Amino acid sequence: MKDINLLPDEIRMETSERKPKKSISIGVIVGLIAVVIILIASLAIPNVYLKVLDASISSLESDIQSVEFQQVRKLDEQINIVNTSIKTKTDIISHLDAQAKPIGQILNIIEKSVIKGCSINSIKYDTSSLSISGTAPSSVEAGEIITSMDRSGFKGLIDNMKNISYEKAGTAVEFSLRIDFQGKEGK
Repeated sequence: MKDINLLPDEIRMETSERKPKKSISIGVIVGLIAVVIILIASLAIPNVYLKVLDASISSLESDIQSVEFQQVRKLDEQINIVNTSIKTKTDIISHLDAQAKPIGQILNIIEKSVIKGCSINSIKYDTSSLSISGTAPSSVEAGEIITSMDRSGFKGLIDNMKNISYEKAGTAVEFSLRIDFQGKEGK
């Protein structure tokens, strides 16, 4: 069958010449609104979070200033004072240790070095030198004491022979030696 168009030509012309209107679809409008909401939220949320954190900091500061934490502040001050005191004492001990050998270490070395039949008559010690005098049955035993001290901790003692002297007194030999310390461990 054939289509018959009963519309007059004028109406037909008007409908065919009409151009469709450009309209914004609902999807575009919803998309723009979503983008605007996301932008506003991304700018506002960090500011709100910062305000919440500031409020919690100010409440914590007011809590810390309260009477309940007064004892904690006092204890903290006392701990700081004790730590300062310990640091100064540690510095003093380090300084003294760097200056000379500890007397306990010196006495241990001397004790290990003295052999049977020998005796130490005097020990004089200050932070820079040590003087030892004693008696031995012979010069061999006196030499053994000196070499034993050299091996035990007074390094370089034998190289410093000018500080060692022997004197015969009857059958026994009296010896004396002087050790000059130049720093920690006698170095």
